[in-house]
Amino acid sequence: MRRVGAGGGRGRVSMWLTVAEKQQKMDELSLAISERQVDEAVVPLLDAINAYPDMVTVQSCSGHRGIFDGMAWHNASEGRVWIRTTRGASELFERAAYRLCTEPRISQVALMWGRYDSPDGDRPLWEMVFVGLDESAAALSESTTAITEWLVFIESSLSIRD
Repeated sequence: MRRVGAGGGRGRVSMWLTVAEKQQKMDELSLAISERQVDEAVVPLLDAINAYPDMVTVQSCSGHRGIFDGMAWHNASEGRVWIRTTRGASELFERAAYRLCTEPRISQVALMWGRYDSPDGDRPLWEMVFVGLDESAAALSESTTAITEWLVFIESSLSIRD
């Protein structure tokens, strides 16, 4: 599991993703990957999301199967990713979230507000929850494909608006 940049900002930060913040988060992600702090299985999804200039991942987990006690699995956890976006991308996420939620491997797409990495104010984050390694590597791959295809739709919508 990864959470980049937790615990403090440097002065007032923008409510929406900026070019400088995107670069900072990408630098932090590179370091986290090199230090093996990122679930290796989720890196292809992170790469797909971070390829778009209007979004950057700030937290991720590939999902975990949990413990089998002879009767049932316990403490299983679906995969999830938190994404900071520009205002335009956030508006499109809001309008198109339903489309991604129709995918069988996607459990939730939600806008969250909080003080994540910003002690001086609330900032929006998008969370995607999906079937991941809690089920299988193939399930994580299917989830990654569904999200990637949805992102192509979102980015084409951003290009149309520009």
